[in-house]
Amino acid sequence: MVKPLDFAKETWDKMESMYEGVQVMDSIIMGRPVRYYVFRSKDGIPIITLHDHEWDITRDKKLNKKIVGEIINKLTEEL
Repeated sequence: MVKPLDFAKETWDKMESMYEGVQVMDSIIMGRPVRYYVFRSKDGIPIITLHDHEWDITRDKKLNKKIVGEIINKLTEEL
């Protein structure tokens, strides 16, 4: 039986090798490409942040949440 923490670490290791550095996703919500980063916190939890040039998204908190949700959906589909 796989322990939940082992599964999370294994999944993160796959994600980290796939999504290292700046990533670009064609956003359906924005209707254009969106740049973002995925990196691991000290606790091993993946953190998704939008690129600094995505200022129009980061100013609108509701839009920011929608875009991050869209990114999470994309990442989990590809695993």
